[in-house]
Amino acid sequence: MNTIHCPADCTLVLPNFPSGSIQLILTSPPYKEEDGYSVDLLRFFARQAFSLLAEGCFCVVNIGPMPTKQDISSRCSVLLEDAGLQFMFKIIWKKTFKRGGGIGITFQYPRPYNYYPNIMTEDILVYKKPGKRERRKEGEYSRDLVMRCRTDVWELYTSPLENAFPMKLADAAIQFWSYPGDKVLDPFAGHGTVGRACTALGRNAILIERNPALLGELKRVGRVVKH
Repeated sequence: MNTIHCPADCTLVLPNFPSGSIQLILTSPPYKEEDGYSVDLLRFFARQAFSLLAEGCFCVVNIGPMPTKQDISSRCSVLLEDAGLQFMFKIIWKKTFKRGGGIGITFQYPRPYNYYPNIMTEDILVYKKPGKRERRKEGEYSRDLVMRCRTDVWELYTSPLENAFPMKLADAAIQFWSYPGDKVLDPFAGHGTVGRACTALGRNAILIERNPALLGELKRVGRVVKH
């Protein structure tokens, strides 16, 4: 059963959850086009992730490049490690359509200092809370999934009309880093992609979203908790 907290602020909701109660955190933090990501929010998230995860469980964060002249992916990695999480690896999500960039400027002004590439990738940071978790035999994933994600570059073909956080990404991460019946937290739920993937894969999602405009869509994903 999925649980929906909307409209709700994760900075107020997360501190009320029991420590060690979550088996996977899978999320894509929000950003503003003009300002990029909030470092203070990422710092809060990192600390809460360490507290809420059970030992030996994973935190998977999708971070996109921003036009703010900051390497926010590296900054987020530092915050996660400072919180106590252990780095496992970084996946490069290779898209099939551009997210941003300006190769048109390069063509228009083909001179030094005018190179701006189209951005075709995003980072998927994979971290783990130190400790061991008992391994189980259930939850076997398909050979096709392994073949599609066999390297640290995932070519997940999506449409420009699809949500920024696609179902294919949620589906792969949930199968790789959780067992059936696990609790999966997305504190920045957006349109509820993680919740829909959890329903299909037999996991229990906890979704938090502050935007009331998305409540109608999220109601179709699970039970809404009033705040």
